[in-house]
Amino acid sequence: MKKFPRKYRYGAGIFVILIGLMIGCILYTTHKNTYAKVVGNCENKSLVDYWEQFGESYAIGVNAEGYPIFRDMDAAFEQAQIDWAEGFAYLYQYTDAPKFSKKRKVLKKYKLNAFLQTSVPMTVENYEEIERQCRIIAKFAGIYLDSYGEY
Repeated sequence: MKKFPRKYRYGAGIFVILIGLMIGCILYTTHKNTYAKVVGNCENKSLVDYWEQFGESYAIGVNAEGYPIFRDMDAAFEQAQIDWAEGFAYLYQYTDAPKFSKKRKVLKKYKLNAFLQTSVPMTVENYEEIERQCRIIAKFAGIYLDSYGEY
């Protein structure tokens, strides 16, 4: 069997890496266009009304799979941190949740931790408001995760 010169082996390796990167980019773009792109209006009137009460940043549409997502993901994310700051601060301080971010793992953690906060201790100042905000944060994280294909 004939050996190929070293320069051809390096070239073939680089070619394989480039093909892998191209495939990865195509899959990422396809995934993002399927789940994170709004393609229509949400038919669920109660869901739309629920999120509209909090403002325009939380406008709901549906993705290609038919799941509800926020029309402007970045605006919703930024506004949520302002609107429910006490809830986020409580979850960060009193649970094992990391700093809130758009990462899938972090959103899952906040969704679970916020959902479990059914009775914030009365020793926490403003505990009733924090409970309310935690319920909203759990719903918010659920909708936000729909844009990642996490149902």
